[in-house]
Amino acid sequence: MHRVLFVFLTLALTLGAATAASQQPAPAPTAATAPETLVIGTRVVPPFAFKDNSGQWQGISIDLWRDIAGRLQLKYRIEEAGTVKDLIDGVVEMKFDAAVAAITVTEERQRRLDFSHPFFTTGLAIATTPSDASPAWTALSAMFTWSWLAVALAVFAAIVAIGLLLWFVERKANAELDVAREGFWSSLTMLLTASFTSPEPRTALGRTIAALWVVTSLILLTFFTGIVTSALTVQSLQGRVRGVEDLPHMRVGGIGGSTGMQWLENERVRATSYPNVADGLAALAAGKIDAFVHDAPILQHMAQKEFKDRIVILPDNFAPQDYAFALPTSSPHRRAINQELLAIKSSEVWKKRLFEYLGER
Repeated sequence: MHRVLFVFLTLALTLGAATAASQQPAPAPTAATAPETLVIGTRVVPPFAFKDNSGQWQGISIDLWRDIAGRLQLKYRIEEAGTVKDLIDGVVEMKFDAAVAAITVTEERQRRLDFSHPFFTTGLAIATTPSDASPAWTALSAMFTWSWLAVALAVFAAIVAIGLLLWFVERKANAELDVAREGFWSSLTMLLTASFTSPEPRTALGRTIAALWVVTSLILLTFFTGIVTSALTVQSLQGRVRGVEDLPHMRVGGIGGSTGMQWLENERVRATSYPNVADGLAALAAGKIDAFVHDAPILQHMAQKEFKDRIVILPDNFAPQDYAFALPTSSPHRRAINQELLAIKSSEVWKKRLFEYLGER
């Protein structure tokens, strides 16, 4: 009897506790369940990241991140950093959930953090000032080299050889080509006019030689016209610095901590460090340095927008490099970001955006 009473009391207490628990209000959602707001670091580096007149961030990198965040429904806010080093350190120290700008993928940085897939491939370029000399004179002076002299001597030797050959073949059958100088003159005029000129050969062999020489003359004239035109075009774009090989002998500038400055150090080129591209190009325009080395699209954008007709960008790029988003090591968002990034890069929207900012298709 006592045992039955004990069981009955135990069941009653258990049912009462369960009823009381069911009447308690449900716990309020905690802050941990609220959507995460990512902190995105960036810096002013047009045309990849810059502020418009209203203070809103725009640019190739910013627009790409905005598209990716929209697809993934990520909440974020943008914080500005001063330098690339600040961005990299901010990601490593978990101050930023991602760094979005014009950040080059390097081995040293890869050891400290992760990168997304590259979204833009470029290279370094050289900015310099236009030459004071006329483009024609600069081009002609550039052609006074041993290689040009060798070509000129080879062409002159061919003129003499064809002239002597025509004279030898025609001397008995053609009174107008009875002396060697007439053969030389005929060979020279055919080269310059690319047509038969007086005195014309009369024998079958002489006419065959002349016909082959006229065809060769057409090829040579086309070749030399292209070479001279190219030289005039390139030299009109170049100042004192004509290429990478001139840098060791010039006053050079770059941005401290950038891949351009690292390249200069590796090539043992002494360079003055500047905090940003605008300051470096201003020093170049003022004649304080002869060349400024940095990423090609950034130099081209600045030269067109802020230093038009004051500086030129040499056409040959070097030291290829990739831009990507910097992410903390083992970022939980890396895989999803990469998937959306690849999808956007293959779309027409991306092609139109590059054309809008850079004029590239």
